[in-house]
Amino acid sequence: MEQTIEGDTKSFNLNYIDWRNPERNSFHVSAEYSVERSRSTRLAQPDIVLFVNGIPFCVNECKSPGEEVKDAISQSIRNQSDEFIPRLFIYTQLVMGINKNTAMYGTTGTSTKFWGIWKEKESSKGEKKLARMVNAPFSEDKKENLYSGGFSEVRSFFDALEAEGSRLPTEQDRAIYSLCRPKRLLEFAFKFTVFDGGIKKIAR
Repeated sequence: MEQTIEGDTKSFNLNYIDWRNPERNSFHVSAEYSVERSRSTRLAQPDIVLFVNGIPFCVNECKSPGEEVKDAISQSIRNQSDEFIPRLFIYTQLVMGINKNTAMYGTTGTSTKFWGIWKEKESSKGEKKLARMVNAPFSEDKKENLYSGGFSEVRSFFDALEAEGSRLPTEQDRAIYSLCRPKRLLEFAFKFTVFDGGIKKIAR
């Protein structure tokens, strides 16, 4: 960025993200984030958008266990087209298609055949940590905040799920933890995303 004051011009960088210190950034998640379509007054609503300092970094399309993840991938690719919501994906680093049993990922512009499945090095310690996380109960305050507005109707479902007791982590849990936790997400974008002939590529 350049700024001129009384004929004196100076250039300086604006650091929108602190790549090396994840804790210095703000992370927010929005469900069914409404975006106005480029050639229509209608809205598109990606299932989950993860923001880093207000920048949409990850867009996630979710399907029920009975639906194919390939449908989520197709929906994500369609949403990137000019007729839908391409502007949402200008700064997006990671796109995901998931259901309970399968999770695949790519980056903006990734064609269907190049979407991959992330395979974390197996670790009993890591699996135990993830199991603790997915079974940790929310405080009443967090529930009130989480299940507000249009999401109040799903609270009874999740309360009933919690009442059933502990559960094992799913592939959905593993993928979100592996790819979307703050340190990993920033590391992925900063160190493992490249442009090859104008095509954006992300690590497998």
